[in-house]
Amino acid sequence: MRFSDVPFELQATDIKKHVLNVDSRFRESGGSTSDFYFRFMKPIKNVLRINIVHTEFPNNYYMFSAKRRNVTLRIRYGPSFSSTFLATIADGNYTAYDLADAVTAIFRGAGGIPWLFASFNLITGKFTFTGTQAFQVDTAIDGVYPPLTWERDFDYGMGYNVGFSRGVFPSGVPDASGNRFVVSDQMGFFAGDSYVFLKINDFDCVLQTTNDSDFTALAKVMIKEPKNYMSFDDAASLHAKEVVFPTPQNLSRLHVQILDVYGESIDMGSSQIAFSIEVLEIMNPSLYNTVRNAFAVGWSV
Repeated sequence: MRFSDVPFELQATDIKKHVLNVDSRFRESGGSTSDFYFRFMKPIKNVLRINIVHTEFPNNYYMFSAKRRNVTLRIRYGPSFSSTFLATIADGNYTAYDLADAVTAIFRGAGGIPWLFASFNLITGKFTFTGTQAFQVDTAIDGVYPPLTWERDFDYGMGYNVGFSRGVFPSGVPDASGNRFVVSDQMGFFAGDSYVFLKINDFDCVLQTTNDSDFTALAKVMIKEPKNYMSFDDAASLHAKEVVFPTPQNLSRLHVQILDVYGESIDMGSSQIAFSIEVLEIMNPSLYNTVRNAFAVGWSV
């Protein structure tokens, strides 16, 4: 808060601004990068406002993982399509070509179905599965526990990433060479997440609404860099990342969580995050309401 913005009832010494750096490497023992507790050496008392001014987020967490339920496709084949084969890739980050190669390697591996292979067309953005016998590509994989896909219209599993709607897709009649094909009905998606949420304690600034639920967080963090790069989000972002408290708050311990767009905790692996919090502390508690009301009538910070 600039001196010129302080109401005349206050002295500059009544207000103190802190910038606190929180680094997951210095969290309390236990927890993970995406769900941990952080304790300050000394509590900060009578806090009026907190504001996230900078985040440093490594965009190298896995886009494909068993936790995200997007590593498995099911192939049906044989008489009445009664035989099934589950093609499950390893957790990791893949390009469209990488994934086509990985799935084909599984088809042709030990105990696989070597008569089938996958390919990707960069021009159309679609995947094609080519086999020498009748088959079906099953992207829903119903009836399996624990579930391998989600009951969603989007982001339901690997099928979404390789460009299929959620369901079962049969191969057509064979061509002159005896090959049968299943082509994805949509374009593949390999862009990854465009944003995540930073949740701290119960400080609510952002409301995220999904199809069947909602949750709150302190900040929506934009991911501006591709995979395997550090993504930075700072005060230049247009998204609000602040909370003004109706009564004085003391800060001594933070519960930090990194959530995806569905409110699920993200597995960051061994990667670490950091962010800076700007804290406005009222040194004269009797003037707390005066300063708080100043925000309501437009004094800037």
